[in-house]
Amino acid sequence: MNVIIIEDEPLAAQYLCELLNEIDSLIQIEAILPSVKQAVDWLANNSAHLIFMDINLGDQIAFEIFQHIESVTPIIFTTAFDNYAVQAFKVNGLDYLIKPVNKEELQASIEKYKHLYAQQATINLDYQRLIQDLEKQNQSNYKKRFLVGVGERLKSVTIENIAYFYAEQRYVVLVTNQKEKFIVDHTIEALEKMLDPLHFFRVNRQFIIHFQSIQQMYKHTRSRLKLELFPPINKSIIVATERSGVFKEWLNR
Repeated sequence: MNVIIIEDEPLAAQYLCELLNEIDSLIQIEAILPSVKQAVDWLANNSAHLIFMDINLGDQIAFEIFQHIESVTPIIFTTAFDNYAVQAFKVNGLDYLIKPVNKEELQASIEKYKHLYAQQATINLDYQRLIQDLEKQNQSNYKKRFLVGVGERLKSVTIENIAYFYAEQRYVVLVTNQKEKFIVDHTIEALEKMLDPLHFFRVNRQFIIHFQSIQQMYKHTRSRLKLELFPPINKSIIVATERSGVFKEWLNR
């Protein structure tokens, strides 16, 4: 049985590979694909019996793969989503595993696949429905506002009023569209998970920006971009080399 793994977390992919080898030594892992583009390119020219797929691949939803290609390959999802989202997947006839993947549950999923394969069953998935369900779930989970301190007072800042966040020494600063600055009690890494990736993007280790804050973009080097934001900030904002490709895709959504 030939399988592929679509997963952007190297440790999670490695762990899944080890479990698969323990369960069935005849399972051949053809490829580990960490992005939508790489998965599309591979599936356009190759095939597999079974796909193991994470839901979120960086700033993209894995279901977007099937907006570019047609595939009838069965999929076992590995997901960190809660039961509400999982229920949406079940409605669409999916098998799924909650991370961290449990060996016994993985084995049961493989046996389920083998049973369906033996019956030559066709598994039809409505990927557009899945994308809509997932986006609906995501929208309910993302932060809507931040409570910040203003001297002795407190203030709630809505997401729509945030231009960007940046890390400075031990602090993370929230900057509003009105040029206000507030320290928030979250790391850049934590904020990246809290914010809707449709509107916010982490361009490097220091900055997470809102789409509307971008004033100008320049080619900085062969594969890097330099940004000017509003409100202006006396810092060079360079899109990291490894983020440039995904950043351009984000701008083109």
